[in-house]
Amino acid sequence: MSTVTQLLNNFVHVVSRAGSLITPDFLNGEFYDAPLSDASDPPAKDDVTDLMVTVGQILSKMLHDCHIPYCAVSFDYGLMKAPVAEAERRGYALEGPNSMRQALFLGVYLTSTMYAHVTDDEALRTYITFYIMFMFYVDDKYFEQSDKESGLLHFIARFNQNQPQAEPSLTNFADFLRDDTAAVFEPIGGGIIITSTLNFINGMILETSVKLGQISPYAQNFPYFVRNKSGFPEACVILAFPRDMPVRQYAQAFPEICDYLCYVNDIMSFYKEELVGETENLVSLLAAVTDSKVEHLLSTDSPAPVTRNDKYGVLRRLSAAVASGHKKTLQILSGNPIAQDIYLKFAIQYVTMYISMRERYKLDELRFGDKA
Repeated sequence: MSTVTQLLNNFVHVVSRAGSLITPDFLNGEFYDAPLSDASDPPAKDDVTDLMVTVGQILSKMLHDCHIPYCAVSFDYGLMKAPVAEAERRGYALEGPNSMRQALFLGVYLTSTMYAHVTDDEALRTYITFYIMFMFYVDDKYFEQSDKESGLLHFIARFNQNQPQAEPSLTNFADFLRDDTAAVFEPIGGGIIITSTLNFINGMILETSVKLGQISPYAQNFPYFVRNKSGFPEACVILAFPRDMPVRQYAQAFPEICDYLCYVNDIMSFYKEELVGETENLVSLLAAVTDSKVEHLLSTDSPAPVTRNDKYGVLRRLSAAVASGHKKTLQILSGNPIAQDIYLKFAIQYVTMYISMRERYKLDELRFGDKA
């Protein structure tokens, strides 16, 4: 039995004892190898059906290549009680125009799924919950605002000068980022979290101010530049590993883990975003700057439209990059079994989180977790 297979079996045993996984095949320790459809099969005529089938095939292949099982978790709403009490004690708004109640729910949810392996460090679990709460709050409240309208435009300057922010919840966020990060993490880990978070703020402003139609076909690296900032993956990585594990023990895998987090997010989000015509995402931006788009511009002096097939091509490339990076991360961490074990749990839990959020990501509609 390989080391990776043993780690997967250990993860199955730990989580199944917790009683949260609800997919029988995974509980029995059988890894689901998703059936891969023949690439030559003709696409369905119906547009939505074509979207469901194609995206389902791409996601199935990604899970197959990563040896990651298709599974979902149920949420214990009793986990909300203590964080709500702590939020109220801290004076965080849970009602009114700046309410963070929904964001707090997501913080608790991600702590119990994406970071389910963090079980014996209450200070870290509390930090994760509120950190994710603030990030979701900022993303949901300010994503649609332009840089001139948004209180985020001056967030970093006010943060650096320890000044009040544009509204109370942003001030709470700045205080939390400054004070709690210093109290919970050692300097390197804390510094990475803060810089990753401030990059997220800048990335949001760039992402909402540069629209798809404004992207030059020559700007082929710009989507990656913005994505890496707006995804705050470095902070997510620090939160996944024990505070007493020196960052140097997993630092060499940082690029691959960060890409895994960003690309899996874009892949898992694509279906629900495409259903509503959302184009401010990595897949759409990359589809607008392919080599064929540059060639079209050179030959016609006009930009080519972005088609869904263009996006499918990008989605396949990102999925392949996820599988390749996942394998490379396991190889990089092979000399540190503890770090490798933590990463593998984290990688599986990250995918499980998206599958479990049925209302948000609608992945059940793709039925790519069904066996043939």
